[in-house]
Amino acid sequence: MIAHDTISPQGLTRGGSADRMGPILDAWLFHRIYGWFHQPLLVPVMSGLTHLGDTRIIVALALLGVLESRRKAPSARRRKGPLIPWLGVGVAMGITGCLKILVTRPRPAEVYPALGLVAPDVGRSFPSGHAAGAFAVATALSLRWPRGRWLWFSLASGVALSRVALGMHWPSDAVVGALIGSGAVIGLSLGLRRWLQVE
Repeated sequence: MIAHDTISPQGLTRGGSADRMGPILDAWLFHRIYGWFHQPLLVPVMSGLTHLGDTRIIVALALLGVLESRRKAPSARRRKGPLIPWLGVGVAMGITGCLKILVTRPRPAEVYPALGLVAPDVGRSFPSGHAAGAFAVATALSLRWPRGRWLWFSLASGVALSRVALGMHWPSDAVVGALIGSGAVIGLSLGLRRWLQVE
């Protein structure tokens, strides 16, 4: 494990251009979050939270949401409304995947190899797919069961935070991923509901 003081914004940005290493503010925030949460007692908690955003978990939750929507709706027309948010989850994951191809941003572990990662990820950093998936599901669940929205978004925020705390993403990766996730679900829900004229 790396001591808090050895991970600094200067160390994260030294030896490379700002576009490759990430903006100074992003590096500073990463330094703070990683230092606060990458502790012996918190790493297992962060690891557990980060797995909630795994692709297989997001896909499974979306499929369960689709099945639940179809089972509860009495007619094909009424099924369309509850199904739309879960389609938004797929759209969010698709947008995230495309951006990862277009934006060649390295992960913090690549920039600063001395980080003691629990489960190193490979591939590009921007945006966070875990954050996008978690917030997309949280938004879909909130539209279906609004009373639990604090729980859904608390868990999604934990997933996003864990990606930074474990050194797998820059803070802006997680923030943009969260915006994509919620934005895709809300945007698709508003647009398709109006177009299809469903409740």
